[in-house]
Amino acid sequence: MRPAKEVKHLLINLYNREFGGDPDALEVWDSPDHTYMVMRKEDGWMMRIGVGDLDSFLSDDKKERETGKKSIIKAFYSFKEPIDDQS
Repeated sequence: MRPAKEVKHLLINLYNREFGGDPDALEVWDSPDHTYMVMRKEDGWMMRIGVGDLDSFLSDDKKERETGKKSIIKAFYSFKEPIDDQS
């Protein structure tokens, strides 16, 4: 997996190009299940981006890169409400 800091910059740039907004709008960290967790700070909503989607987005192949970009943008549209940690 790529370092979360590197991924954060990539995802923030993509998010801002597609949706506008503050460069500090997202928090990103890597998860043990080989995904990246992304939290939108304004509302605390979260989503996951798989390593495969990110690898596709960073591919040298233009078609694969576009497929990865579309998958990540689709994930941005599907932010989910925060998980309630209360037991």
